[in-house]
Amino acid sequence: MIKARLFALFLGLGLLTGLVGCLTPPDYPDEPSIEFKAFDVIRNARPRPFTPVDTLKITVSFKDGNGDLGLTADEIQNSPPPFTGDNRYNYLLRVFRRTPPAAQFTEIPGLEFGQFFPLITGGVNAKPAPLKGDLTFRKAYDLGSPFRPGDEVRCTVSIKDRALNESNTITTSVKNIK
Repeated sequence: MIKARLFALFLGLGLLTGLVGCLTPPDYPDEPSIEFKAFDVIRNARPRPFTPVDTLKITVSFKDGNGDLGLTADEIQNSPPPFTGDNRYNYLLRVFRRTPPAAQFTEIPGLEFGQFFPLITGGVNAKPAPLKGDLTFRKAYDLGSPFRPGDEVRCTVSIKDRALNESNTITTSVKNIK
């Protein structure tokens, strides 16, 4: 009886080890790619002394073949090369508005900007490995500026990896400002 249980245990462990050994990591390109997941504009008319705000909340799904996404806290603070000038940011956002009855969306001047997202892997010296996940970004604006009730808003987003490879650009859904 004990021999049969031990045999079954070792057989189960052997099969499990064989199955795990057969798993191969996903094969993503080294350049990041993103897909639109969610977009919302949250109106928050908080009472004084706080400033009321409109907050953009955007979530994208990402894939990266070598997992070199994000910046360390030191890189965000000190921005050593290559993270300077136009390459300083790893999250790029442009905001567009349509005020009905206008037919076209127009970019809101001065709202295109870059932002940082932190290192996603175990560290800058981590072994390259494929990454997949979600990245959520929030940006607050004073209530009523640049959006007003009745406006329709959408954004474009792209990200950069540590090697400065830029992802595809996605366009969010449209949100009506209430």
